[in-house]
Amino acid sequence: MALYSFSASTGSKSGGSSARAHIDYISREGKYKNTKSEEDLIIVESGNLPKFVNNNPSEFWKSADNKSSANATVYRDFRLSLQNELSINDNIKLVREFIKSELADKHTYTFAVHNTKTLDGKNTNPHVHITFSDTINDGINRTKEKHFSRVNKKYPERGGSEKSRYYHTQTNKGEGLKNARENWANLVNAKFKENGIDKIISHLSLKKRGINRESEQKLSSKEVDIYKRETKRLSPEQLETYNQTSRVGQVLEMREAKQLAHKMDEYQKIRNEIKAYKTRESLNKKSAQKARSGSKRGRNDMER
Repeated sequence: MALYSFSASTGSKSGGSSARAHIDYISREGKYKNTKSEEDLIIVESGNLPKFVNNNPSEFWKSADNKSSANATVYRDFRLSLQNELSINDNIKLVREFIKSELADKHTYTFAVHNTKTLDGKNTNPHVHITFSDTINDGINRTKEKHFSRVNKKYPERGGSEKSRYYHTQTNKGEGLKNARENWANLVNAKFKENGIDKIISHLSLKKRGINRESEQKLSSKEVDIYKRETKRLSPEQLETYNQTSRVGQVLEMREAKQLAHKMDEYQKIRNEIKAYKTRESLNKKSAQKARSGSKRGRNDMER
């Protein structure tokens, strides 16, 4: 089922966030290496790295932690759902197209594609983390100390790299983020069309699209972890009882019901298409028979 999900988050030093730790998590490095979570990693890729890191992305994110000011935003992260209708390669191409159109050559980034299993284990949940820096690469060769230091607008080469506010929610009423959300939907829909897939996604809310139904309830990572831990050794009967009183279980059952309804709709759509095809074939056959019959009568009249 085609899915649109686009969440944006930031990590700040004042909030206790670490860019390096976040990159380790999405790249399944550091304490996340050789763990079960590493199994879902598909690809990690970085770009627009300044010269001072010598093509070492970890060095950039480590420097962001160590050299930025005390209240600095050390990373910005977009988490986008990828599409099960597309191959992993097509999804990766989509991510690269999105990065090229949004970040161009201005922002250092690292992206990681994960393909985790859903909680019920029946489906996969491919998604990407695109982590990037607000600092702008302006072509000036700086040291790591200088890169993250205060900007000098009069003499740019003497100060740090300028920081973009384009994706800040307070800037232009969040237009940058709104544009990015729409851009992602347009790119996915173009890829669907290119592959002959009759589906679309939308960045607009259900209300703005005129759809009168409740939005799907979100589950936090903490809720998911607790659910996995508490249901790991339950029998099917025990799990059914547990789900009756568990918010996570109820959300999962609702999602499964929606997926089943979607499959039924797809099944009915195929049945209708087959029926319409058979009707057209029958009409074409009758039309051909009528034409042959008329032609035969015409020949008989001529012979007489």
